[in-house]
This record gives sequence, C-alpha cells and structure tokens, in this order.
Amino acid sequence: MSNTPISEIPAIRDTLRASFRKGLTRPLEWRKHQLLQLARMLQENVDVFAEALHKDLGKPKFEAYAYEIGVMIERSVDSAKRVDEWAKPVVVDAQYVLCSRSVRIRVSLFEGTGNGLCSPRSTRHLSGTVLIIAPWNYPLALTLQPLIGAIAAGCCAVIKPSEIASHFAAALAEMLAKYLDSNAYRVVLGAVPETTKLLELQWDHIFYTGNLGGKSPVLVDPSFDVTIAAKRILGAKMQNGGQLCVSPDYVIVPRTHQDALVSALKNTYAEFYPQGSLVSDSISRIVSPDHHSRLMDLLNRSKSEVVDVQPEDSLMEG
Repeated sequence: MSNTPISEIPAIRDTLRASFRKGLTRPLEWRKHQLLQLARMLQENVDVFAEALHKDLGKPKFEAYAYEIGVMIERSVDSAKRVDEWAKPVVVDAQYVLCSRSVRIRVSLFEGTGNGLCSPRSTRHLSGTVLIIAPWNYPLALTLQPLIGAIAAGCCAVIKPSEIASHFAAALAEMLAKYLDSNAYRVVLGAVPETTKLLELQWDHIFYTGNLGGKSPVLVDPSFDVTIAAKRILGAKMQNGGQLCVSPDYVIVPRTHQDALVSALKNTYAEFYPQGSLVSDSISRIVSPDHHSRLMDLLNRSKSEVVDVQPEDSLMEG
C-alpha cells in the first residue's frame, strides 16, 4: 500500500474536524459501537495482523496474540462497557472547584452538600480531533491503545503508524476503513515527510509514543531462587527480541552469587532455545538492518568482558 499523498493530508484533517463539530462522536452508543467494531476487526482478522507482525518483526503468532492482539481485543470490549461510567458527571468537593479545557463545573447554589451551600459537579466534554503517532516495537498495541482512549473520549483521530513496521501499517489502513467510521478515524501512511506535514497542522491533542531512553536494571536479591530469577530475567529480555523500552539491559547481583546466576541463565537459555535463538521460531527479530547495525556497533565498541561490564562501556549507553 502506497503512502498517503501529502497534498491530501490537510483535507483528511478537515473532514474529521467537520465530523467532530457536527457532533458525530458525541453519542455514547456510537462510541461503544466503534469500540466493539475495533474488537471485531481484530477478532476477525487475527491471522492478517499476526502475519503482518511476523513480517515486520519476526514475531511469533503466540507472542503477537498474547502481547498485542488479544490485549487490544480485551481493552476495546472493556472500554465499551465503561464508557457510560467514564462519561458520568462527578460530584467534586466545593473547596476544590477547578476549570480546564477538559472539565466543566456546574454549580447549583440551591443543592446541599452537607454544608448547605452548593453541589458542584464536573462534566467531561469532548476535546476534538487528535493525532496519534505510534512506534514500531509494539505496532498494534501502541497504535490501538491510544485510539481506544480517543474513541471512548469522543474524539476524532488520525492515526500515523510507524513506517518501520510497514506491513502492519498497511494492514491497519486497509482494515480500519472497513470496520470504523472513516468520517471520524483515518490512517495516514508514510514516513518523515508525511509526519512533518501532519505536525504542521493544528490538533486538539497529539499522542506520541517513542524515544524513551534510560536504563532498566535488574536487582537480584541473594536470597531469591536463582533458577526462577534466571527464567524471569531471560523471559523478559527476549520478549519482542529485547525491543522494549523497559527490557532488562543489565543485572546487579552480589559477586558471591554471580557465577550461580550466570550458570542458571545459561541453563535457562538452553531450555528456552534448544537449537539456539538464531534459528528459533519462538523469538522476534530485530526490526530492520539499520537497527541491527546500531546494536552491533554498541557491541563492537564494547571493551568489557563477558559478564563483567563497566559503567562507562558502550553497552551501558542509554
């Protein structure tokens, strides 16, 4: 599927803004229907999305369903059930009456709250048309999670999936148009030029996920079962091929227990991947040659020994 023509992007945004101003997304029943349609889209096209995730990330179908597809089906349905609750006016303490773009306060001087003065209530109103810019590492989950929120809140949305996960992006563009109201929800395909054009336009909110840095240490208590620790560490590390912002990237353990933990990790690796992870069909792959080269550069610049890594080493870069 080809990129969205840049010249069409402003018209897409304008169409959605017009739909919002006409009140298309206001009825709660309409929002519930869109959320259930999103769940239906995933349920009826599990193989389509699983195959797309496999093409992009080598993601096994079990992992694709367990961490992305199944989770989003559940959250879509759950959100549909809770829209009424979320939309209800909320009684607030008269001492803490606040106003903002997303909350309106209605005060009656004749309704008592125990002090005989007033009964303020906050009523949530619709924000408008939003832009969702999604990452590539969990393409489905991190694209649809903010979309679920936007639908539940009565917003129109343009979704810009990552061009790095191009197979998923194309599948989403095709399927979303079949299941959701295209007057309220549209997918824009493309890379930097298309994203730049989107960001030149005015939006009521922009939801962006990505570029999280920092380190994710694992601290192992010497009293903890070393075999269980090894399984949990390696299981978390190998999820999505390690392409997760909170994936464990170094372990802190007393030297007296270091050898035991290393041995347990080796045994666990052999148990998880008896033929080796490079040929296993139970692990995701690095998403692109560029990302693989970046990781290999960190490894090649490392001056540390296996197991013992110094704080200033290239592998400790955030």
